[in-house]
Amino acid sequence: MAKRSKPMTSVKPDEEWKVESDLNVLIEAEKIKGDASRYAKAQAMAKRKMMDAAKVASDD
Repeated sequence: MAKRSKPMTSVKPDEEWKVESDLNVLIEAEKIKGDASRYAKAQAMAKRKMMDAAKVASDD
């Protein structure tokens, strides 16, 4: 069975910059996922930042 394509969503002129920015983020994310070293470094930083945030949240 052929996969049906989704209809093109219209973009308002005042939100075009945001959509273009989102597209750039998605393209960059795919590049990061394809680079094991870069992906591992990003994950390590995410864990460090999560731990830092947890410290702040638990301080009374």
